[in-house]
Amino acid sequence: MEQLENESEVVKYLEKEQLSVFLKIALDQGLFGDYIIFLVLAYSGIRYGELCALKWTDFDFDNHTLSITKTYYNPTNNILDYQLLTPKTTTSKRKIELSPIIFTELKKHQKLQKEYQMLYKKTYHDKKFVFFNKEEHPGYPLYIKFIGNRMRRLLKLAELDPKLTPHSLRHTTLLYWQRQEWAYRRSWNGLVIKMMIRPKAYTCM
Repeated sequence: MEQLENESEVVKYLEKEQLSVFLKIALDQGLFGDYIIFLVLAYSGIRYGELCALKWTDFDFDNHTLSITKTYYNPTNNILDYQLLTPKTTTSKRKIELSPIIFTELKKHQKLQKEYQMLYKKTYHDKKFVFFNKEEHPGYPLYIKFIGNRMRRLLKLAELDPKLTPHSLRHTTLLYWQRQEWAYRRSWNGLVIKMMIRPKAYTCM
């Protein structure tokens, strides 16, 4: 597991109360897809390049797991010109067990996606991406800069530190794993992670 104290710079993260506020704003005032995007980022610890590359086949709805096998690469932010790359290290390929609450929200997102597929069926880029462009080039995966722009909007609404980034959510997760405030498990070869959080942490109740 990554050690935050080994970072050359202090990486900002959200306290649990701040994370709750942030997700509540995403739920109540977020734009399309915001809540599920940041819910997955916050409680899986994945990188946002990995999030953009996610396909529905990466989620196992029966066993409540997420498999990370690829990352999104698009240095020009050209929606049409993206690549899916394999992780640089073998330990970057991993399986994460998530709360059933996340899968409940994913089912809602999947239902909305099917509606857009029907609406744009002639032009929809049907490569099974979970987090997709809605209108401009429908079906294409979201690009990393898009996620950052959405987060800045929510941080402003939540009156939180504007210097926080999607990567801050990853460090938030890792920090609480290290504190053992969230339960986790890794297999001997680093390929399995288990993280379960009380449902109210997801629903911001």
